[in-house]
Amino acid sequence: MSYVATRRIQIRARNMIACLTVFLGMAAILITLKLDEVLHIQTIVFDVFGVGMLGGLFSTLIRIQKFRLGGLYEANALTASGNQVAVILAPAIEERERSCFFAVLAAGFLKGTFFPELSVINFSPAADFLEELFNGARASSSEAAKLYLLCFLAGFSERLVPDVLSRLSSMAEKQRG
Repeated sequence: MSYVATRRIQIRARNMIACLTVFLGMAAILITLKLDEVLHIQTIVFDVFGVGMLGGLFSTLIRIQKFRLGGLYEANALTASGNQVAVILAPAIEERERSCFFAVLAAGFLKGTFFPELSVINFSPAADFLEELFNGARASSSEAAKLYLLCFLAGFSERLVPDVLSRLSSMAEKQRG
């Protein structure tokens, strides 16, 4: 296979991955942002997921465009269906990290002007705590903007949430010891 043919295959595969990522990502984001209205529930969790997926979508597209086009190895990597599916679904797969990040913010572990102050929730004894957490975390417009910015950054930066959790873990161990 010639270099020109290999390069054409790579460009076609990269463009297909980018198009599918944008199409599926935007569909998932729109569904997520409207899910609370469809289900008739008052929650911020779907907004957190949607904004986080938007950050993940941007990160994935940048990664796709920076992929080094070269020889046969890169052509095989781009055209392998397993690799394509992993890249296309990457913005949605990382939702568990954004959920954990939201819980860290709601718990008040991160303080400062950059971090949102979410409202304190007093749970009733018979409450579903997770549901109450996501229903009760209402904030002012500036605090909501901070929350959405951090969710976008958590989706965009794959290392942000794991790094924050590692720092919180080491801080907790220092306080215990």
